[in-house]
Amino acid sequence: WFRQLGIIQILTIGFIIVGFLVIKTIFFADSPIVEESNLKQVSVRSVATLSSNAEPLSIIGSVESKNEADIRAQSQGEITAVYSSIGEKVFAGQILAQTENAVQRASLLQAQGVYEAAEANLSKLTSGARGEEQDILFLSVSQAEDKLEQAKVSALNALENAFATVDDIIFNKADKLFSNPFAQRPLLNFTVADQNLQTKIEDGRASIKRLLEKWRLDIDNAKTIEEFVVTLDKSSSNLSLVRNFINNLATAVNTTEANINLTATDLVTHRANMLSARNTLTATISAMTAEINALNGSVASLEVAKKNQEIGIVGGRSQDVIAAEASLKQAQGSLAGARAAFEKTVVRTPITGTLNSFPIKKGSFVSLFQPVAFVSNNNSLVIKAYITEEDRSQVSVGANVLIADRYEGVVTSMAPALDPLTKKIEVNIAPKVSTESLVNGSSVRVEIERNMATDKIDENTPITIPISALKIEPDRVLVFSVDTAGVLIGNKVVLGPIIGEKVLIQEGLTHEMNIVTDARGLKDGQLVEVR
Repeated sequence: WFRQLGIIQILTIGFIIVGFLVIKTIFFADSPIVEESNLKQVSVRSVATLSSNAEPLSIIGSVESKNEADIRAQSQGEITAVYSSIGEKVFAGQILAQTENAVQRASLLQAQGVYEAAEANLSKLTSGARGEEQDILFLSVSQAEDKLEQAKVSALNALENAFATVDDIIFNKADKLFSNPFAQRPLLNFTVADQNLQTKIEDGRASIKRLLEKWRLDIDNAKTIEEFVVTLDKSSSNLSLVRNFINNLATAVNTTEANINLTATDLVTHRANMLSARNTLTATISAMTAEINALNGSVASLEVAKKNQEIGIVGGRSQDVIAAEASLKQAQGSLAGARAAFEKTVVRTPITGTLNSFPIKKGSFVSLFQPVAFVSNNNSLVIKAYITEEDRSQVSVGANVLIADRYEGVVTSMAPALDPLTKKIEVNIAPKVSTESLVNGSSVRVEIERNMATDKIDENTPITIPISALKIEPDRVLVFSVDTAGVLIGNKVVLGPIIGEKVLIQEGLTHEMNIVTDARGLKDGQLVEVR
């Protein structure tokens, strides 16, 4: 078949073969074969160094951010909005989430209105009102009176609704758990394991009977604005007392097992009733607070409108100006307080950083001071460690540190006294260069350079080595050294007493020897690599 090929085909095949041989010669002929070493790595130190105070202090530290913030809820309630997610970069002042704040928002709006009215009042006093301005003042008084009357009617409706709500909860839900709810001494129709709780519930039912009777009279007798304000405040307190009673009753039902008096079906019904009652009472309390604020705001608005009308007619006097300035300051204080209360429902980050923890979500309920977020600067890390009182004299600020067997660091500060809880001294360590492999919140081993030992090592100095350097076998104890070929040599030793993390060697070693500091997993004659 070769004879059948043309001259061009033969030359082409020849060029391909020659080219392949040239490429192989250039690129592959002298390429060395690189093999990775699988030998066990060991650390070697001199016995003299291990027996002196020159051995670095090895401890575990925790990686932390130089700038971090543990954010906690300043107001309890339901999370209504979430604006960030874990791992996101956030900036100082940024809103992360907020709790339910309808009441606080209304109070802030009301305080803003009172402040603006006080500001307008002071302006009127200093500039006066003429002609059509007086007509406007008369109209403002009339409108304020109408709003106050509307607020009064709304407050009465709120009082009736609150009373009806409590009446329904007590008689149609709570009383089903009593055998004689209307008696002078009501008794539960089941036994509660916590006797104190049962007594508290039965006494509470008797108190609520008297509370409802007095409450009804207060509502019926409220005629004036002042009486309505007082009755609203009392009603808010009554709602809180009833909610505490329902909470105790819910605890009793939730901790009671089904029995002859309470079947499993009954328990499910009662537990659902108590949960529904608590939610209803909480909503009613919020509504009552809003009514109190609205009525107080209407009263204040009417007083301001009347004062403005008076000033517009007779003109401002010096004492009126002084009073108006004082009112403006009071309004400023109320506005600042309302704004502060509103801000407590908003979760903000005080620093710029990364959102490392964010355990809340929309719809969840948070308690006061519950952790809701953790923000830190993950690019600026320090290591916090603790040393004993004995080690304090051997470590100083500025000492060199080896971090995780890889990075260099330095001791930046030391606490002047023992921590009252840990009974140790806090040491802060900063890496000398950027260490991207360090993770915020992780634990790392650090080796801190000790101060130079004052005592010189001589032949009479006791030999002490770390316990980790010992290889304990059934019939002997070995300490390994390494020969020039990298082979482990087992040196039989005689042990003395243990001194802290070290052990005294009575026989088998000399100060001039170099030994392996960690004998775990090693054996005599093993080939190793010295690190």
